[in-house]
Amino acid sequence: MDAHPFARCIVAGTDGSADAMTAMHTAAALADQLDVEVVVVHCLMLLEHLQGHPIEAAVSVRDEVRELLESTWSEPFAQRDVRYRCVLEDGPPLLALPRVAAREDASLIVVASHGEGGDRLKRLGSTSDGLVHNATLPVLVVPCRPAAAGEPEVR
Repeated sequence: MDAHPFARCIVAGTDGSADAMTAMHTAAALADQLDVEVVVVHCLMLLEHLQGHPIEAAVSVRDEVRELLESTWSEPFAQRDVRYRCVLEDGPPLLALPRVAAREDASLIVVASHGEGGDRLKRLGSTSDGLVHNATLPVLVVPCRPAAAGEPEVR
């Protein structure tokens, strides 16, 4: 019997936002069903806001983000007892997620429709839109959470 097309690993990109956590729960459920490993990725952009500060500040931020990635942000995988690894990847997500996917021979990238600070009036955020249009493997875009009272609805 042929292996399932998603029998390799899944790359799941997160920025720690509420919508990203929804995407992590979806990736965990899918990985559980398919019995595959998940590579949970957070992409680190340049830390321009630390200009004039010692390099130790950048190292400290990286350490803090790594701690979040390996605990809170990857909790859905631990809860389901899914095999997973956490990766901090330098660069913008639009470039870094496909790079990790290629390196890991992934069969799928999972992201939220919107990330932290995304324009909720658009159907897709810039990362999910860019991945859908440019990735060389399937991309699962998990819809954002419903708008809370007082927030505009996505159109």
